[in-house]
Amino acid sequence: MKEQQNTVFNYSVLSNGVFVYPKSRFKDVGIGLDELQDMVTFHKQNQKHDFKKQFQNYIGNHEIFELERNTSTDIDNRIAVNLPKYVVDTFNGYFIGVPPSFSAKEDKTNQSLQNWLNGNNFSDLLNEISKQVDIYGRSYLLAYIGDEDKQAKVTYLSPQHSFMIYSNDTEQLPLGFVTYLKNGPEEYEATLYTSDQVLNFTSDSSSFTDISSHNFGGVPVVEFYENTERTGIISTILDLSNELDKAVSQKANQNEYFDNAYLTLSGVVDEEDILKLKDNRAIILPEGVTAGFLTKPDNDSMQENHINRITNLIYQTAQVANLEDSAFSGNSSGVALQYKLLPMQNKAMNKERKFSQQLRHLFKLLFTQSSVVGTASETAYIDVSMTFKRNLPTNYNDEAETAQKLAGIVSKDTQLSTLTFVKDPQAEIEKMKQEQKEQVQQSIDMSRLGADDVE
Repeated sequence: MKEQQNTVFNYSVLSNGVFVYPKSRFKDVGIGLDELQDMVTFHKQNQKHDFKKQFQNYIGNHEIFELERNTSTDIDNRIAVNLPKYVVDTFNGYFIGVPPSFSAKEDKTNQSLQNWLNGNNFSDLLNEISKQVDIYGRSYLLAYIGDEDKQAKVTYLSPQHSFMIYSNDTEQLPLGFVTYLKNGPEEYEATLYTSDQVLNFTSDSSSFTDISSHNFGGVPVVEFYENTERTGIISTILDLSNELDKAVSQKANQNEYFDNAYLTLSGVVDEEDILKLKDNRAIILPEGVTAGFLTKPDNDSMQENHINRITNLIYQTAQVANLEDSAFSGNSSGVALQYKLLPMQNKAMNKERKFSQQLRHLFKLLFTQSSVVGTASETAYIDVSMTFKRNLPTNYNDEAETAQKLAGIVSKDTQLSTLTFVKDPQAEIEKMKQEQKEQVQQSIDMSRLGADDVE
């Protein structure tokens, strides 16, 4: 997608599909309603289709089913090999199948944070966000205050009907966020979130309606993405996926065509004998007549090589390890397996760096709410530690040895974070302190009991 400058209004759309708006004009007059309506129209006409296509590819509704039917033959198989879903789910499971852990520095703050994370099923929300990033290249997490309990909550939104507006300077700060829902063929209802307000409008509004305020201290939405280009896994393998569907479907067509084999007879044969062949399953051939079947040209290996080549290219392009590879089922060394996983590890590390920044921004918004951090300072988000762990088969003996060797070299928090079964290192440290206190108290009680016996 090329960068597009709107010739009527003041916004632009960058090559990565991001909407930008002049920061100085935004400060002076804000974004006009007519400009927002034009942005929604642009999104519907130029971006929504691509996002929808990527989602359809993920769920198995591939292009192969939309191609024109072959009317020259009755054999026209359409097979969709849903490798895109497998690749997305494999990488998403590897990256965030083990939920990341978050820990605040102060005990009371950390307890409030853990209660909020558990109460809002944050690990599940983050898993859906991560999956959408792999499908669409981006996803959004909206913070809001619940109508009933007045507590801070979060929910994810799809880029199929949402977009962020950034400043057009080097900082690209979020200025607003728009989400909309269709209310007819061309009609829609939309909501704009700014740094202090929530405003509603429709496709034919002349002014904003249902204006309310919020106190998150910024646009209450965070955009999650894996790279600045906003490319997900699906967009990089879409053409290869379509080619794989065609190759597999063509192979199925050829197999079915030659399964209906033709009997060939050379010489003079009585037509009546041929008609009896179906019922009798035998035919007496006159002298000089030969019979045989029309055989299929042997190009099966060529087709298989073509299918295997495309399959390998899909994994390579997606930077996801093919777990069906023989290297993962044999007795390969740990180093060899690490090399096989290296592209996926690099991809996961890049995604982790982006997610860490984006989660830090989310906590900055959430830490303005007492329902998240209690009485802690709004700046306490800076001290929140985040630990991502890859979802791989775990050797707990190796982990225990590693943790033991780190004793006295790194902090207790860091030492415990190497153990995948420790979800909250800070809480584990508190448990260990409590156990030590109990053991000391037991020793004191036993000493007193012994003294009493002597007396």
